[in-house]
Amino acid sequence: MCALSLASCTSYDASGLSAPARSYTLGQAVPYTSKDFSIDVFVVNEDTPGVGDTINAVNERVKRAGKTPTYANYSQPLYQAAKAGSLPRFAGEDMPTVLLGNVPNTALLPDSVPYKSGWGMFAGMAKVVRLGPHDASVTFPLRGGAGLGQGGPVFPRQPLMTRDLTVCVRFGIDVLYVPEITRGSHAGEKRTLCDFAHHAGERVLSGRDGMLFSAIAAPRATTMARR
Repeated sequence: MCALSLASCTSYDASGLSAPARSYTLGQAVPYTSKDFSIDVFVVNEDTPGVGDTINAVNERVKRAGKTPTYANYSQPLYQAAKAGSLPRFAGEDMPTVLLGNVPNTALLPDSVPYKSGWGMFAGMAKVVRLGPHDASVTFPLRGGAGLGQGGPVFPRQPLMTRDLTVCVRFGIDVLYVPEITRGSHAGEKRTLCDFAHHAGERVLSGRDGMLFSAIAAPRATTMARR
């Protein structure tokens, strides 16, 4: 395994997964490929009027379609609004944790995976923590500022290929408008978004590049909250 401080290192040895090991240089774009699955995390700075306007517009559009809005409806609109410069990006720092559930066999996961800073730049390696035979987690740094407030780990696709896969993101900072989790292993957890509306397993099996979790940092959430 390469050290996190090295400017160039191997992302993961996927030779046993019918995929060659790859190496990246810090700041190099990490490509989306059919053999990988990205968990992208994006945070808007705080609850500003622009955030409210975006959420209201989503609510109206979804309700006109005869459906009930869910938090999943907001992920892409919040990201697109921030990308267009109409919403402030997260200005602080966090150490979010990606939680994988119902993995067929965590022994097939690599010991570390690359993580991105910004929407696709290699920023280092993050340790894969095996929580059991079917559950794992990866914690990575999320830095704020211009063009940032986003990033996430990249996993080899093959060991995640099951329709039952679940993906959650637990934030260290306080985030707003997070639906209460009422079922599953993360029921009752705070600052945690899960993929109930994303169907993570279906996305993996269908060959999608990855999935997006967008969050709204609570006002003045510029440092990590107590876990």
